Amino acid sequence: MYLDFTPGGEEAGVVDRGESGLPGVTVEAVRDGEKVAATTTAADGSFRFGGSTAGRTP
Repeated sequence: MYLDFTPGGEEAGVVDRGESGLPGVTVEAVRDGEKVAATTTAADGSFRFGGSTAGRTP
């Protein structure tokens, strides 16, 4: 999860130098309107849902 500063920066949707990850943000996976998993971003803004496999939900 990143704060994407576009004005005066590079391309929107691309992480540019000087754009920091957002630590401590809750990220939820939702299926059919129901939360099926939640996790919190790390210090660098990365996150991972444990126990999931590509194409499958936890």
